[in-house]
Amino acid sequence: MFYVFLALFCACVFGLCFLVDRLLSRGKKQAADAKTVRQPRRSVVIGVILLVVGIYIALFVPGLLRVGGVVIALLGAVLLLSFCSFSVQYDDEGFTCRTLRGEKRYQYNQIRGEQALATRGGITVMLFVGDDAVELSEAMQGVRPFLSHAYYARCRQLNIDPETCPPPAPEALVWFEAPEDTDSNP
Repeated sequence: MFYVFLALFCACVFGLCFLVDRLLSRGKKQAADAKTVRQPRRSVVIGVILLVVGIYIALFVPGLLRVGGVVIALLGAVLLLSFCSFSVQYDDEGFTCRTLRGEKRYQYNQIRGEQALATRGGITVMLFVGDDAVELSEAMQGVRPFLSHAYYARCRQLNIDPETCPPPAPEALVWFEAPEDTDSNP
């Protein structure tokens, strides 16, 4: 019976590796086709490792540690889900933000401002667009080119000369001014 479980576990590991390979190759195709901001690739690798280790612990380790294995597997699944569910695709007219809640299309002239926060993991940017806030991290793939493109496209759509605006600080991911009413936003 142990060998049956071991064979099933190995089949699951190889299936997950195949799935990760497909996800990463799909991400490369999308990156080649369109300009995209995505979660870092390391979240896929860490997610798969946590999922496999968690499943192994839940199946083969006796006692109370099985609960820990389930928790570890759930953390890995959340990382994989976050990689698959979040992306920002942009072009010259606007950008589309895709999350678990759905897809929303924005124009660059809807950007009200930005708030950059320094955290232990790096810089987190809250981009206020219309009534929504899009959260970006400096660890994400393609975030710097997106913010640069959004800054100049917004200036173009609002007929503003970029030289007259407050100078951006790209090294700190600060491209836009802070909005006046950040307290009312999520």
